[in-house]
Amino acid sequence: MIRKAIATACCIGMAATGVVAGSTAATADTGAVRTFPINTLGAGWTSVSYVDAPGNGYVYVHGQRNGDDGYAVVTESGEVIRQAQLTNAGDVTGLAATTDGIMYVCHEKANVIRVDSAGAQTTVGVPGASNTGDCRRGTDGAVWFGFSQNSRAQGLGRVTSSGSLATLDLASQRSDVTNSLYIDNLVPGGATSTVSFVMSEDARVAPFDREKTLLGVARYSDANGITLRNVTEWRLAPGGPAPFTTLAVAGSNTYSSGFNQLERLASPPSATAVPVTHNISGLEGGAGGTLWASLSTAPVLWHYNSDGQLIDSYDIPTGIPPRRMRIDPAGDLWLVLGQSGFARMSGGATPSVQEQPSTSNAQGSTAGTEITASPGTWTNNPSTYTYQWQECSKADGSDCTDIPGATSEKYTPTDAQAGKYVRVVVTATNISGVSQQAATTPVQVAQRTSPPTPTPPTPNPPAAGGSTVATGSTAAIGNSQTMELDVPKKTRRNKRKLYEVFFTTTDVPGTVTFTFKRKRRMKTVTVPIEDGIAEYRWKTPKKWPRGKTRVTATYIPSAGSPYATAAVTDRVKVRKRKR
Repeated sequence: MIRKAIATACCIGMAATGVVAGSTAATADTGAVRTFPINTLGAGWTSVSYVDAPGNGYVYVHGQRNGDDGYAVVTESGEVIRQAQLTNAGDVTGLAATTDGIMYVCHEKANVIRVDSAGAQTTVGVPGASNTGDCRRGTDGAVWFGFSQNSRAQGLGRVTSSGSLATLDLASQRSDVTNSLYIDNLVPGGATSTVSFVMSEDARVAPFDREKTLLGVARYSDANGITLRNVTEWRLAPGGPAPFTTLAVAGSNTYSSGFNQLERLASPPSATAVPVTHNISGLEGGAGGTLWASLSTAPVLWHYNSDGQLIDSYDIPTGIPPRRMRIDPAGDLWLVLGQSGFARMSGGATPSVQEQPSTSNAQGSTAGTEITASPGTWTNNPSTYTYQWQECSKADGSDCTDIPGATSEKYTPTDAQAGKYVRVVVTATNISGVSQQAATTPVQVAQRTSPPTPTPPTPNPPAAGGSTVATGSTAAIGNSQTMELDVPKKTRRNKRKLYEVFFTTTDVPGTVTFTFKRKRRMKTVTVPIEDGIAEYRWKTPKKWPRGKTRVTATYIPSAGSPYATAAVTDRVKVRKRKR
């Protein structure tokens, strides 16, 4: 076994559509972690107790805030959207959020607290309950929980984002009506609207020993509410009831753990032991049927494959064993670190495309007409997208090559590309790494109806007794486009004149820097480009040296621009001012 230190993060032949053939495979960085220290949440926070990330871009946090129970809604990048105290909360026993952002809090009272997307807090009463616990988001997007009641047997509850409640009394599962039945752990998994749970049946007389360990599977339907699918008993071989307390569903496998043991539950009543050397505090099913296990005594996470074999272990850089962990729909783990805040660890699931990228001119384009790309829809919460435009000779995209510098979401085909095809290749990135590439359908570039005509320079107003003929210095900026500098022929001290740069296309991302230099005097100013024109009205200083001043205009492209840096130079004659 190789233990890996978890890195701390801040952050050819091709097919016509879909994933690019022959491209580099998606690269996953399993174990990469980003920590969110307690001060991420702001002043007054002293610890974090529960975290849930339902895959909607937000993280829901419970902990101690201003000496009492508080909650926060935080973006996955760490920006606090909302935080407040929880009102009328008992001892909090769990937190979960629905996929559409409604947060539920389980606590030592006969209800669950509902917090809507605006922060309004209400309660959903649970009939017959004395307290609620172990809130978990199910595969159906609703929140499941266990609750205690006076019948000495606990129950299951399920609540939707609208507050619709369903419950199931588990008293019928006791072998002795005088015994007590407790839900030790509750987890989603398997089919949609299904949860699995561990129950321990304990004697009500001394020495109050555990008599049975039961594994139950329940399912919800609108027609029948919550129903038990099956209940199985698990025992040590040989020996008494299995001392399971923690449960996880990982693909087709169900795992449970007790003190210094991990079992794969396959054929009741005997479980298959998975070798462990430490006490396990938490289990979570991961991507691809894998299993994650946290330790109670060491800042380490174990990662098992779908056969129950240890793949690797990862040291947590904070040096703190996670108190709890929850997995999000992307397969990333969210770790509760108490007074140190919380963390997000990559589970190795990179983005994969669901809906292909597209372009604004899907039926074809014309040289000189801008095309805009849409990245499409991807799984596993991408944080950024990259774009690379390509030129193709064939409609099937089998011979596409990259266009140098064309790496923004917009591109304007050139006249030289008329009759050819263009497309864009998109790559998505999340905390786990970089996806495989996906490409749009190539679109053919049509020839312009008339050749491009450079925008003629606008002459400056004539000065009294002098001419303002522009010099027209030009330079190529790439992609068959040029820039032209217009300066006045003459100017006087203390007089303002217009200096302009004209581009042969109206969409030029970037800026222009004008530099005026004569002997040891120099003036520099940077201006934006609007509709293909950059201009600056320079007032020549009173003591500027007389004679010819060199004027240089430098085009500086912005990131992703299809054009290159270029400069043009000319001169303006400065005369002394009139008296």
